[in-house]
Amino acid sequence: MTVLDAVLAVRGLTDFAAGNRAKVVRTADGKQQDIKIRLDKLLENGDMTQNIILRPGDVLLVPQSHS
Repeated sequence: MTVLDAVLAVRGLTDFAAGNRAKVVRTADGKQQDIKIRLDKLLENGDMTQNIILRPGDVLLVPQSHS
């Protein structure tokens, strides 16, 4: 499953989502890693470099917009 697959599975982002501040939280070898994802670039511009493969245990976090 990729980031795009996960976003499509939940029927996209809401108007309140801050897509360019999203991140994947991954734990590997006991260390937590935050991977920044620019969802707006992926969804609106087709930037496939943002479409990483998710691993078991990954968490995709999309914060709420400030506006």
